[in-house]
Amino acid sequence: MSGKYNVTLSFFRLVLTLAGLALLSSSMSFHSDTTLTNYQQIQSLDYRRWSQGDSVSLERIVNRASARQDIYWIQQAAQLGYKHALYLLVSLAETDKKRLMRLVMAADAGVAQAQYELSLMPSYQGQRDKLLQASAEQGFPAAQHTVANRLLNEQNEIEAIKWLEKSAAHFPQDAFSLANIYWQQKNVKQAVYWYQIAADNNHQNAQHFVNVIATHKAISVSQANRRKDLFAMHKGYQSGHCAKRILPIALSLANQVQAQHITETYDSDPRFTDNPMCLANPLWLDSSESFCEQQILAGRQRIVCDVTQLEMLVRNNNVTHIILLLPEGRAYVNAGLMYLNASASYSLFVHELAHFAGFADEYPIHAELAKIHCEAQTAPNLLFDGEHNYAPDSRLKNWQTLLDNRDNTKQVTLHAARTCINTGINAYKMTEERTFMEFHDTDNIPLEYQSLWRQQVINRAHWYPVAINLSRHYESQNAAVQSQYWREYAEQQRYLSSVTSNHVFAP
Repeated sequence: MSGKYNVTLSFFRLVLTLAGLALLSSSMSFHSDTTLTNYQQIQSLDYRRWSQGDSVSLERIVNRASARQDIYWIQQAAQLGYKHALYLLVSLAETDKKRLMRLVMAADAGVAQAQYELSLMPSYQGQRDKLLQASAEQGFPAAQHTVANRLLNEQNEIEAIKWLEKSAAHFPQDAFSLANIYWQQKNVKQAVYWYQIAADNNHQNAQHFVNVIATHKAISVSQANRRKDLFAMHKGYQSGHCAKRILPIALSLANQVQAQHITETYDSDPRFTDNPMCLANPLWLDSSESFCEQQILAGRQRIVCDVTQLEMLVRNNNVTHIILLLPEGRAYVNAGLMYLNASASYSLFVHELAHFAGFADEYPIHAELAKIHCEAQTAPNLLFDGEHNYAPDSRLKNWQTLLDNRDNTKQVTLHAARTCINTGINAYKMTEERTFMEFHDTDNIPLEYQSLWRQQVINRAHWYPVAINLSRHYESQNAAVQSQYWREYAEQQRYLSSVTSNHVFAP
């Protein structure tokens, strides 16, 4: 704090001294009760002890005075610089104006809690960092927490660690943040220790992390490629009802926790009870084996992963689709590959999962991507203006059939969809409701959409499995043999429940 309050502080102390003398005189002459007399005698005795060097006596004086709400002795201790007494005077202020004045005095005298509270006031924003730093350096947990998280937001992890280690015992989220930093630094021992601290203090996410660390282990790409029968234990696979075999692959600890949550939630989601899509237990790949990079795709910056490194994994387990869960990046789907970042919710996953069945977004999409969707006019959930060929007519009839299965007294009505606004093409959907394809944070999948989705999966319509992604990659590399192999593989998957191949590519 600056010294601009020194004059005020001196005046404040003079007022307190005069008021204290008056109160003491009144107290000693007016009260005749034995208990009160004993109390005053004990306070006076401890006051003399303090003057003789007994520093603990002030604490006793203030504790007794606080219990009786006796402002006189609290003021006496405050004048002597006892910080707890200075803050008690703040709490005993009768008006906001007086409270602010006392708060400023206490902060100027170095009271950590007063410094922290003053830093939160809009009129002191210019001194916020200085006040917080002073409070944190005196060990005030809330100030340490605030300083640590400011440093994290500034991506200054080295300095943040110092404060997180101080605040983590009081704030489970700080313990969790500290554990994440140590995990990224590959300091596993410290990371596990702080995850456990956070978990012990009821931090639910930390509890999930502790469980995953205890029961799972990251494996290399070569180890992953040797895995077989990843779907063997899935109930849908055992009954022959896996039209799509979807493999989640996590590229970090946080992603593995996320993948576990997604698969467990999906398996218990009643909306997909009759939809033959099977999610395998997630694979956790060692993050040091990075095979992803930033690229421009459909006019936007996206993370793209080289899935050719997982060819054997696809073949060994007849994988049709892969979900790659990455620490960062945008969520999107590209020919049998779904990309999700670590913050992606389950509802966003469901939205992206529908793209595997050909569903188009019902919100305005990027012009370059809209041009592809709106000119192709193949999305099963949309109908388009323009030349009416057999496809839109048959799609409209299919919608009516889906509606008839629920209520044959109703007629399909068309409602504007915003998908193609950026291309000037009008698109329509079969409901006026806000659906999960328009707002991916909503859980609303209308029953007609659920039926349409199931139909798409069973019929393997809009069939773009990960094998097509592999084929396109090799085509871009002018590797015609490999490209043709994976295109044929995709077609076999479309018509057979399982795929086997002894094909070996020449080096």
